[in-house]
Amino acid sequence: MAESYDFLMEGQQARYHDEGHAAGFFHTYNHFQTKGALYPERKIHVFLPRDYETSDRRYPVLYMNDGNTTFFKGGLANQSWEVASTLSDLYEKQAISELIVIAIYPVDRNREYTHVPWNGPDCCELEPYTQCVADFIKPFIDRSYRSLPEPGQTMILGSSHGGLAAFYIANRRPEVFGFAGALSPSFWVGLDQAYDFPYVKPSPGSSIKGSQLIVAVRNTLADPRRRPKLYLD
Repeated sequence: MAESYDFLMEGQQARYHDEGHAAGFFHTYNHFQTKGALYPERKIHVFLPRDYETSDRRYPVLYMNDGNTTFFKGGLANQSWEVASTLSDLYEKQAISELIVIAIYPVDRNREYTHVPWNGPDCCELEPYTQCVADFIKPFIDRSYRSLPEPGQTMILGSSHGGLAAFYIANRRPEVFGFAGALSPSFWVGLDQAYDFPYVKPSPGSSIKGSQLIVAVRNTLADPRRRPKLYLD
């Protein structure tokens, strides 16, 4: 039977709940406060390893965009990554080390995960979202939980617009995120004619090499000492 109770963490209201996954349990912040950020609050899940409360270990941290689909069904397609079940399988096989997962819910996905106009006015707030994740959410996690805070122990992941955002965030803030996973990233944003989305058509002469996305992160990409490790598919 699922167990739950409310508690405060650094003044933030949270809810402990255990859904019975072998990989761990949840701390959920339904109204996580981010004063001064683009939006004053948002929902986040913190998924902690099963032995978190009985050990003194510190853990790498994976941050995930589209947090409303990370563990539970949601989003446009009402689907889920089922990360808790996947981690349970991976831990049982000893395929990876245990880690903390932070699922960040979007408030306005199109606005927060894009950097240039693509389909109407809902766009172009990816830089403020980057600041929210890097300057509000991650510092809170590092203060409140036994994380390994170094960039070499920190990854951000997403798909589609969330993949674009993960790529951008890690390259804009490589001193914070040492790894990024961009799955089917929407690198066409700002390049293709998306007014009839999802029937996207290439704009004449469009090239990702000269896109505003690459221009914004070119210095990081060109410096092997700063460039995060990137997974793209």
